[in-house]
Amino acid sequence: MDFEVRTIGRAEDDGWLGLQAIAQDVSQHLSLGGLLAHPTTGVYGLGGALRKDVESCLARVKDRADKTGFVYLVADVAAARAHFPHVRWTRLADRLAEVFWPGPLTLVLDDGSAAGVAIRAEAHPVTREVLGCWAGPVSSTSLNLAGAPAATSGAEARSVLHSMPSAGLPVLLLDVGSLPGSPASTLVKVGEDWEVLREGAVSSHRILSVLS
Repeated sequence: MDFEVRTIGRAEDDGWLGLQAIAQDVSQHLSLGGLLAHPTTGVYGLGGALRKDVESCLARVKDRADKTGFVYLVADVAAARAHFPHVRWTRLADRLAEVFWPGPLTLVLDDGSAAGVAIRAEAHPVTREVLGCWAGPVSSTSLNLAGAPAATSGAEARSVLHSMPSAGLPVLLLDVGSLPGSPASTLVKVGEDWEVLREGAVSSHRILSVLS
């Protein structure tokens, strides 16, 4: 896979150099249907605008038989509500988003489909700035080859992208260096009740304490 790289360094105040300008460039890239390799709080992800052609491309380069399993990243609850108007937000969902967003908790909400829709407000400051500038959701999946762990550094992200088949779309990598590789986001299906579908960075005990 061919791709471009934007390396983003830390500023002296612990911010990120040129982040606002980069976020604007990334928004333009997403508007053209490009794929984005981006940091999360634990690992690198790969995604793009919420478009059928983009998701078909993601499924193909990840060598997946279907298009299920994407998480939709948003900047905040307001963006989630605006861009997923058919999703059912219950009292429990509101409470979990209030406490844990932005952060490593993915909510699986009822959108009328069998599987529901998985949404997370991403906490990594670089991707969060992009999401705020883009003002829309980004479909995302982990940046890895089938059966391999996700990339946790810029060097690993480049290696994975080089090993993937051609996307047929422009691809941009936001290289922020090393990531902690912390546990994956906790996946919680929530309606009038809740169920942990995947244990992760937010423990079931913490969720229970918030909802009790």
